[in-house]
Amino acid sequence: MCKIAASEGIKKIVSTSHYIKGELETEPSVIYSLVEEVNKLLQEQELDVEILPGHEVFVDPDIPKLLKDNLLCTINNSKYLLIELPMNGIPKYMEDLIYSIRLKGYIPIIAHPERNIEIIDNPNILYRFIELGALAQLTTWSIQGNYGRKVQETAELLLEHNMYSLIATDAHSEIRKRNKLSTTDCWNREN
Repeated sequence: MCKIAASEGIKKIVSTSHYIKGELETEPSVIYSLVEEVNKLLQEQELDVEILPGHEVFVDPDIPKLLKDNLLCTINNSKYLLIELPMNGIPKYMEDLIYSIRLKGYIPIIAHPERNIEIIDNPNILYRFIELGALAQLTTWSIQGNYGRKVQETAELLLEHNMYSLIATDAHSEIRKRNKLSTTDCWNREN
């Protein structure tokens, strides 16, 4: 994946391991150690790519406490935290969660909101989250139609209304990484 990224001119990759409370809880120290190890290998292979640490945190009301206890990796130790909504709904506590994360000095980035069924039905839900201080991240596979027409249409609508702050590959393997998205594809869609 790093070789493919380098061939595409990508210099930095944020590796956002999934964090699901009670299920998949990789300690930040483990992530930092693995990132350091991979970066050494990349240097040895003379690949001009750097891996940065992070988590993609499945929403949970305890996120503010997890942040306070240093159990989560923000994006490269910054104030930005990538969070993931369930695909089939939005927790009732979501607005309070965004507010609590912001009070702790962090900015939540909502990963692939275009794949959430409630946001597909009512994109103004995402607008409200943005008003509260969250950012939104588009997944390239969504805009390409790889998750179906409804997700693609929602991604296009959110993009058209400037609701995204970031675009990510959400690559989990070499196959998904190979489906790159050019700026032209994203901004000049004809269909």
